[in-house]
Amino acid sequence: MLVNILYIAVILLAVFTTFRLMKVFDITTKLKGKEPYEITEKENSTNAILVLLSMFGLFGMYIYYYVNYYQYGSYLPESASEHGKTVDSLLLLNFRIISLAFS
Repeated sequence: MLVNILYIAVILLAVFTTFRLMKVFDITTKLKGKEPYEITEKENSTNAILVLLSMFGLFGMYIYYYVNYYQYGSYLPESASEHGKTVDSLLLLNFRIISLAFS
């Protein structure tokens, strides 16, 4: 019961903080004398760099997990039926095709 109340309090504080930050953003844009929807070249360059960094970071994490967990199919438990090995190999083939498509 206490944990549920704590979760609700954290969610409410997060929502309140978000709205207050939005108000601060509006006030700072008015003080700078520009509209909130105007995007500068510096902001555009920063966003491009952050997208590239996140893309390489996520791709690196994917490679790490693939090498350590997916490579030999060791993440699946032993098959419970005679058709289980076929289904597991099909699942592994599916993972590899999806990996190529999204890499």
